Amino acid sequence: MSDHNDNVYYILLADKIGKKKERGILRTTSSKVDVLPGTLLLLVEERNDKQRNTLLWTLETLDPENIEIDCQPTDTGQLTKTEFALLQPIPVCQERLSIFQDQEWLKEGAQLQMNDPVTVAVKGQPYLKGIIKYKGELPGVKGIQFGIELLGVNMISSKYVSQCCL
Repeated sequence: MSDHNDNVYYILLADKIGKKKERGILRTTSSKVDVLPGTLLLLVEERNDKQRNTLLWTLETLDPENIEIDCQPTDTGQLTKTEFALLQPIPVCQERLSIFQDQEWLKEGAQLQMNDPVTVAVKGQPYLKGIIKYKGELPGVKGIQFGIELLGVNMISSKYVSQCCL
């Protein structure tokens, strides 16, 4: 795969069946796998299907499993580099797709800056107020990360902090 800086990224909008390529010592095999809406993808090839008179894309997932899917462009949404970086850390495809579909929320996330006030949702806890103290990449972690100083919280555990998300 080429350098992420030169790529155009997409998000899958519909369920698809992909091919997982598995390289063995003697040969390469492939098996069929479900690819969920919300999966982040990279365009590999564009071609015309002359029988159906349609444009088809071959895309690959960005995880180490190297799954390829064939689909039409309408099955995907194109992402800016900033949108990709904001969506990449979200581990659940359904949540990622929901955020992509709420363009106002995605736009707001892109505009967040240091020292902006935010409300943090922690599963099973009341909403917490905080201030952004860091926005950027971290070594060994994909995408844009946020560091939030929680306001009005005296004692918190590292487990509690690690479960916070914007």
